[in-house]
Amino acid sequence: NIGAAPADRLSALAFSHLDRLAERARRLVSTNLDLARAFFARHPELELTVPLEATITFPRVAGMAATDKFVARLFAEQGVAVAAGSFFGAPAHIRISLSGRTETLVAGLEGIERVLAR
Repeated sequence: NIGAAPADRLSALAFSHLDRLAERARRLVSTNLDLARAFFARHPELELTVPLEATITFPRVAGMAATDKFVARLFAEQGVAVAAGSFFGAPAHIRISLSGRTETLVAGLEGIERVLAR
């Protein structure tokens, strides 16, 4: 028995519903981008160097030379996981994923907002 066979069948099934899955992804990403744009408009301390057009964003946190402590605090206090920019050679930045469930993104952005307010 080959372990990949179930995955192959699921992949084939997904391709038979590609239009529907693509439309779902477009709706999700569009909604999440709109929420993120409103969030960043309220938080000029999170500086975007490029327009928000993708499912990943990498804002610079104004006033922070390194975000490692901020990221650790965000996770400890709010349960929100973002990546510190030091992993990408840009320590003053954080990496935020805008993909996934909208409810998860909303909760994450609210957590970021609470930590930024302190």
